[in-house]
Amino acid sequence: MARVVRPESYARALIAALALCIALAPGYAQGGPASGSGTPMPSPSPLNPDRQTNPDSGSGPGSGTSAGAGGVSGGSSALNDSRQAAERKQFLNWFVSSQEGLRLAAHRADIEALAYASIAVGVPVDAYKLRIKEAAAKGVAPPVVLAALREDARLWDELGNALSDKGWPPAPKAADLYIAAATALRNGLALSVVLELFGWAAPARAQSERVGAVLKALTLIVAKLPMEERDAGRLALELAKARLAVGQFDELAALAGAAAGRSIAPGEFARVCVEVLRLSKPLEELARRLSL
Repeated sequence: MARVVRPESYARALIAALALCIALAPGYAQGGPASGSGTPMPSPSPLNPDRQTNPDSGSGPGSGTSAGAGGVSGGSSALNDSRQAAERKQFLNWFVSSQEGLRLAAHRADIEALAYASIAVGVPVDAYKLRIKEAAAKGVAPPVVLAALREDARLWDELGNALSDKGWPPAPKAADLYIAAATALRNGLALSVVLELFGWAAPARAQSERVGAVLKALTLIVAKLPMEERDAGRLALELAKARLAVGQFDELAALAGAAAGRSIAPGEFARVCVEVLRLSKPLEELARRLSL
């Protein structure tokens, strides 16, 4: 007797066969259409479904693309490019229309190149404006200003890369903090100390004004008591976390001067500072322990 094939059984078999053909088609076995080279395209980023995470594309995590002044992350590459273009335009308009910029007209191309490269890694362009204004107020010669900006740019770009996508410092406060950091670095504070401090401050969402004050105080302390980077780094972190008011930082620097006068080793001063900074009266305790 001939076997009767039920219509519903035939339909199920046909659907299974079609599904098998699709599963074996080139490019779909890996979850997406094939590229022109026959290599499956990567899956979209789970954080941004419209953005591919091909590591060779120059975008996505780890590409080094900055998200803006203050390290504010976000958005697509197009938005980032738009932000950078706006900041470049803002800086150029200010440069060609301000007295401070016009006095540097002979070095415009060099300064623009420095500023635009810094903008690309998240350095706030207002840091350049503040430094140029400061130099003009002091009557610094244009060639000297350019040389100083080159050094600032090198330091700022290091910080910009370190703070990329951290969302800190807040954009309105970023320029002042970058100026404070560059000043501290120029005056002998090690880059590793600043990077360690910023590495703590960004996730802790520390007040950028206090971090800047810590940099200034530590620069004064290290000038009087040159210490190893490890000791300076520990002291910077403790000072940032301590209850000690910013207004008392100068007193701490004065105690460092007194310690230097008594030939107290820099490492010893840093060690005792770290021990007492979280006490209720740290300066009094520091002076007592070191007999200052």
